[in-house]
Amino acid sequence: MGGLGSHAVVIGASVGGLLAARATWDEVAIEAAAHMGILPLARHLADHGAPVSTCTATLLGLRPRVEALVKLDSGCLRERGAHDIALLAYTAYAEQQAEIADFLLRSGANVHSKALGITALHIAAGKGYVDLAELLLSHGADINAPGKSNAQLVTPLAIALRSKQNRMADFLKSRGARA
Repeated sequence: MGGLGSHAVVIGASVGGLLAARATWDEVAIEAAAHMGILPLARHLADHGAPVSTCTATLLGLRPRVEALVKLDSGCLRERGAHDIALLAYTAYAEQQAEIADFLLRSGANVHSKALGITALHIAAGKGYVDLAELLLSHGADINAPGKSNAQLVTPLAIALRSKQNRMADFLKSRGARA
């Protein structure tokens, strides 16, 4: 098996075993798919029984489940996903989840919470999610909030411009954004 190392174990592992397997940094596959915004993989893993946290349910657009989890325990609003990523960020990682974001914010989620140095507004700006950005701004998001990306301080507008999200850039500029 020269050179395969620990990867050789995966060959004989069952699907059920893989769903619950944790990386050495304590992350399961569905959490990795969720924080990377790989929606088809996250759906597949959820459909096959992987545990679905509030963060993952948010990414998957499972609004009734998110609402039930928050109603059961409002502490879910402060839930942090893999790599200490804030719950609200999952509303922008794959498809924009503006309705879930609105519910989370009305329930007390922090619009300024960060994920890997940036806010949900930064993420929405980079993906061109104007509806989500408008919602975040209506809940008090700072349009010129500094975030850290690639070791540089950037605003949501700077991220929109870098990502060539022209419609988003125009929207942010119309609301007073600065690069």
